[in-house]
Amino acid sequence: MSKAIEKLDRLISELEADLGVSAASSAAPKQAQQNGRPVQASASVAVAKPLPAAAAPISADTQPVPKAAPAKKEAKPAAPAAAADPFAEFNQAIIQVSKVTDIKRHPEAEKLFVATIDIGGGASRQLCAGLVGFYTAEELLGKHVVTILNLKPRKLKGVESQAMILAGDDAASNLVRILTPPEGSDVGDRVFLQGQSAAVGKKEMGSTAWTNVVAALKVKSGVAAFNDINLVTSKGNVSVADLPEGSGIH
Repeated sequence: MSKAIEKLDRLISELEADLGVSAASSAAPKQAQQNGRPVQASASVAVAKPLPAAAAPISADTQPVPKAAPAKKEAKPAAPAAAADPFAEFNQAIIQVSKVTDIKRHPEAEKLFVATIDIGGGASRQLCAGLVGFYTAEELLGKHVVTILNLKPRKLKGVESQAMILAGDDAASNLVRILTPPEGSDVGDRVFLQGQSAAVGKKEMGSTAWTNVVAALKVKSGVAAFNDINLVTSKGNVSVADLPEGSGIH
């Protein structure tokens, strides 16, 4: 009988081990059986295995910080354009002495003359000049003038102008005076800066470069000057009569 009980105990122990029942819950029935008292059936209470501890809430300090997106590189500002060399621009111009051989009023523009000039070498050019009201046609006919020859030709009221007569003006007194070459000048004599020599010039000078040159052409003590340097021919200074100091030239 005791062997049968021991065998039963082993089976119960094995079963309890499989079911996870604590030894404490089976100790009382076993002790009662060993004391010879009737064994009362008792429900075996399964001891639940402890649940894993709930994950602790992640604090703001321990939360993973998302990686910041790499900052976009700011585009470098474009390098400022190099300032134009004013003397290099002046040397693009072909400025010379020419002679007015024919002149008349423009048929469509009351403030313009249409003139023909001798530029030397048997060549001539037609030009329009806004000198009406400042000179008569008779005053200009046969006169030596200072001209620029390599600007792009353009039409003024339907008449093509292939050159330009240079003149100074004073807006305050509404006075315009043409540039006068020195005595003894010949048609074709080049105009250049004092202390330098005449440059070859460009075949066609751009309007921007010429605008820059004009901005620096002024009357200085009765002489035409560029950035305070006198305009000359091989015969002497190019003069501008009757205009106040600093008057513009165009």
